[in-house]
Amino acid sequence: MRPSSLSFLLLQLCLPVAWASVTVYNQQPFGDQTKSVASGSNTAAAAAYTGSAAYDPTVLDAPGVPNPAPPTKFFQQLSSAPVPGLSIPQSGYFFGFSVEFSVANQVLGTNSTRLAVPFLNLMANIQARGGSVRVRVGGNTQDYATMFPSLPGGKMLLKQAQDTANPTDTPALLFTPDVLYMMANISALVNVEWYLGIPLNDTANLRLQIAEAAEPILGDKLIGFQVGNEPDQYPLHQHRPPTYGPANFSADFGLVDAALLFRVNGSRKKCGTSTLSRPLAESR
Repeated sequence: MRPSSLSFLLLQLCLPVAWASVTVYNQQPFGDQTKSVASGSNTAAAAAYTGSAAYDPTVLDAPGVPNPAPPTKFFQQLSSAPVPGLSIPQSGYFFGFSVEFSVANQVLGTNSTRLAVPFLNLMANIQARGGSVRVRVGGNTQDYATMFPSLPGGKMLLKQAQDTANPTDTPALLFTPDVLYMMANISALVNVEWYLGIPLNDTANLRLQIAEAAEPILGDKLIGFQVGNEPDQYPLHQHRPPTYGPANFSADFGLVDAALLFRVNGSRKKCGTSTLSRPLAESR
């Protein structure tokens, strides 16, 4: 006869139940390890900071006030009379700075979609204090710059081999309109206004593509075009005859002015060039 399930259940209820526990003292290695860690923590010195000094959490105690204490009030005599030689009021953006054209992709950004964050941060800091920033993109390389619709590898700027006959070793600079779009995108984020350099190394074949493209791309963020770069150094650098002087530059400026009026919808956004400390007549 097979036992029923009820018989098994009754048998289990009759079995005694036992509960047991074991306590172990100084079990190796736990017991000694606990003691050594506890004793070591009481004598260990604080860890010395070894990271960057800019993030050192050390707090220095301020020294006491010297005796006698320095003054805390100062008297300044003010005058209501006009200051002699004082200029007219200047805006906070009166001073700007220049970026050499050939390194614009290292300062402003690699292209119109990859802007340089450090440059944007600097512009934002200056804007917060002066209202806006004026930046000139030009220099020696502007006189040898030529715009192309595109360049190999999708590059924005490309330097050709240096001309060994050029005393300034200025390479020919090739660029695309993406340079101008990059500048426009910067101005969309921070209040930057621009000066642009127009090439003047060959007045017989003026290259005004940069002006033709910049006006519609930059709009009111374009302040003006700089005609040439340091013409007082042209004779010294063998870019013009030794007799080149102010009258010659004025004539060259007139050629560019007339060409811009004809080709760039009557543009009047032109300005004189930068010079060194010596006048043109002294550079001969």
